[in-house]
Amino acid sequence: MRLTDDDDPQQREMTAATRIASLLDGIDAEIDTLAADLTSLYRERIPVYALVARDDIERNTRAVLDIVVRQVRSDSPRINESELAMLARRWSAQQIPLEFVAHSIQVGARRLATVIRARAAERGFSSAVIDDLQDIMWHWATSYAAVINSVLQENAVSTAARRSTFMRRLIERAHPSLSLPAVLAENGIDADRTYHVAVADAEDPDFTSEVLARLRVRCGLAGAPVFDAVVDACVVALLPTVPADLEVSALVAVGPPTPPSDIGASYRQARRTLEIAQRFGRRGVLSPADLGTSTSRRR
Repeated sequence: MRLTDDDDPQQREMTAATRIASLLDGIDAEIDTLAADLTSLYRERIPVYALVARDDIERNTRAVLDIVVRQVRSDSPRINESELAMLARRWSAQQIPLEFVAHSIQVGARRLATVIRARAAERGFSSAVIDDLQDIMWHWATSYAAVINSVLQENAVSTAARRSTFMRRLIERAHPSLSLPAVLAENGIDADRTYHVAVADAEDPDFTSEVLARLRVRCGLAGAPVFDAVVDACVVALLPTVPADLEVSALVAVGPPTPPSDIGASYRQARRTLEIAQRFGRRGVLSPADLGTSTSRRR
């Protein structure tokens, strides 16, 4: 009898969940092998996983499978989001990129669904029933991935706030001079290099993510990436270099090169340049010298 004969979607899903639970008898003995197989698969197909200790990946994979199996056996379509969110935060602390975790959960769910399908076929379940069971497994997998993405967004907000605080303190010279080199190194900034401070209006519709990406690619150097953050409604970026042919569609004001210990001076000149350029409707990459002169950067 096909599960979808019942017109109540929730009741139908719960009935299917009960069927899945019956297919997991004795699965615990296979979980370790399944976790090991998935770990090998992740390390083979997802390059960044090769940089993470195998034991950590296998332990986390086993934890996810345990959550999924418990969910299946609960005979309920409800997702336990808090447990997975807590696990995701632990992964993040281990420097495991959560974007790949979301993908690995779906891969793991597919592998577990394969096991369930095989057992369902052995018991003579109809193909329609098996399809319904797989639909529920996929629903759970995508729900778990959504939890991971939620934690990812949470991390992004937290990271943006930390970067903003760091940049503001750097501009205001609020970092103790003795600890400054270590703080700069933690953020990928070379204390012995000079940087141009670039400033753009964060609310400028022309200052898109593509413009920011262009600055990061064109103005970064090997071993010296661009560092950017939002401060006082402005995108503030430390640029190791500013190519003469750099062109963007938005207004980006650039101060003179200065060591990180004194970027406040470059920042203030860039802010002043931005304010004047906005008044005159200018666009492009502008330095203080560009105001009132004709250069290739003027638009």
